Amino acid sequence: THVPRWAPPPAPTPSHAMPVSSARAIPACSSRAHPSSTDVLPGSPDDKLDADYISRYLGKLTPFQESCLIRLRQWLQETHKGKIPKDQHVLRFLRSRDFNLEKAKEALCQTLTWRKQHQIDFLLDTWQCPQLLQDYYTGGWHHHDKDGRPLYILRLGQMDTKGLVRVLGEETLLRHVLSINEEGLRHCEENTKIFGKPISCWTCLVDLEGLNMRHLWRPGIKALLRMIELVGANYPETLGRLLILRAPRVFPVLWTLVSPFIDENTRKKFLIYAGNDYQGPGGLVDYINRDFIPDFLGGDALCDVPEAGLVPKSLYRTAEELENEELKLWSETIYKSASVLKGAPHEVQLIHRRYSTIYSCCCLLQL
Repeated sequence: THVPRWAPPPAPTPSHAMPVSSARAIPACSSRAHPSSTDVLPGSPDDKLDADYISRYLGKLTPFQESCLIRLRQWLQETHKGKIPKDQHVLRFLRSRDFNLEKAKEALCQTLTWRKQHQIDFLLDTWQCPQLLQDYYTGGWHHHDKDGRPLYILRLGQMDTKGLVRVLGEETLLRHVLSINEEGLRHCEENTKIFGKPISCWTCLVDLEGLNMRHLWRPGIKALLRMIELVGANYPETLGRLLILRAPRVFPVLWTLVSPFIDENTRKKFLIYAGNDYQGPGGLVDYINRDFIPDFLGGDALCDVPEAGLVPKSLYRTAEELENEELKLWSETIYKSASVLKGAPHEVQLIHRRYSTIYSCCCLLQL
């Protein structure tokens, strides 16, 4: 099917002044009817994407891909109140679904509902990392790779995953992982401005030295799989490359457990090195400047990611204590329920955040 390309407007706006829509305070998906993915919506001057804007913020797009982005953005404007996600974020969902418009709509709609329900837009402003995580979580951001992508280093082999789960619980770790992904989105925006080219994903370096059977503890694997599922569904196409270093003999067991839950396109971005293979041709120097290779991998860069050691067993909590806290954590959504007796008053507190909008309040009464 031939899809006509929209021509640039007569007076293109400079790239530095192009408006970029915010992703804050997005309401749940509307049930209004929307055009079919096979319909080509008529273009107007406001719908055209400037060529400089595309090359500066979005990267190379074919006429069909540009058409899909415009149509999906128009659909969001018609079916959602308030501000819509940035074009870069919308484009991630299109790429993850091979520009199948209907599949991208469905996935993006589910994510917007999930973000609003759990107030993910405010996560970085409200999340306070527990001191125990600061002391024993062996991961952190570290410079960038040769393509300008933010670089995240995870020393998984040095992390006491069992201890962290037994002390903090699965929900706290999950919230921390979500905060890392939100930070990654911000770093991508910052690096786009710094390097003057579109940077929409990051590189992750995972050091497996020290990985053993302790890391295959069933509740820990369960938590890991849930993290993979949530991140894959709500942060598609944010991982540009995954470098797995010093993979030990136990690694194939871990890979067998988790790989079925990883999207096929994402698995293609994995590069696995055993032993010291990462130091040779085709190793780290092909992807990371020598000045940024961490010292514990033979480079010259000081890295703040520590070898944390084991979490003291004296801090372990019972399963009941963790369950009660986890229920409290994820019950903190914008949706609340209450049982009210006939004729009895019930007080509801509305908290208004700056730059947010109160759309409506709905009460369902069952008599």
